[in-house]
Amino acid sequence: MTMISLVVIGMICGILPMIVGVLQEKLEVGMLGLFLSVVSAIIYGWYLAIPIAITFTLLLVKPKRGIPAEVIPFPSARVRS
Repeated sequence: MTMISLVVIGMICGILPMIVGVLQEKLEVGMLGLFLSVVSAIIYGWYLAIPIAITFTLLLVKPKRGIPAEVIPFPSARVRS
């Protein structure tokens, strides 16, 4: 395969995480999924680009779980008398 066809394959696979990232307002993760899909397509073709795209799409769609951590003030922030 030529380099141009591999880049097109990566962009086709990576467009899904990019669109989901834009819709979820997580553009950085979506663009990272697109970039890594293109790079992985150049390295190994469809066989690596599709799992990368699916993984990033699932990371974007997955709801957050857990309770946010409580912020504990740093000890030196207290005023000593």
